Amino acid sequence: MLEAAQRLEPDFVQLATVFQTLAIQELGKAKMMREAFDGGSDPATIQGWQSHTEKVKMARKLLPGAAFVSKEGGFQWGGFQDNAFAVHVAIDEPTRIRSLYVDYDAAAQRWKKRPPVDPGTVREAIRAALAALPEAEKKLLIPEG
Repeated sequence: MLEAAQRLEPDFVQLATVFQTLAIQELGKAKMMREAFDGGSDPATIQGWQSHTEKVKMARKLLPGAAFVSKEGGFQWGGFQDNAFAVHVAIDEPTRIRSLYVDYDAAAQRWKKRPPVDPGTVREAIRAALAALPEAEKKLLIPEG
């Protein structure tokens, strides 16, 4: 999903944000499953499986902070020219969740009110997550044998 987000980002930053958000949550779920497996109880119990926040918290154990970068724009989004004023929010948790549940206009093929994400910050967060992924996967894999 992170690779898809990276490919989408140049032209579809909102969709890239959605993919990045889902990828982080999936990584968090994998960490939850690994910890449940390591716990050794039968049946395994996974706490927080339904919580977006808990999944992201688990992913934070595997990815660097740069994969979760957050910054607030200094000006109200929608009220100023976004290429002249810092009006974006980059991947803070409310924006991350809002990007999953925005009001999409299928006929116009666009969001009615898109979440304000900064393309450069999204790009860097995706790159940071991709760079950390091989090491994260090693921590999640169960040794054979």
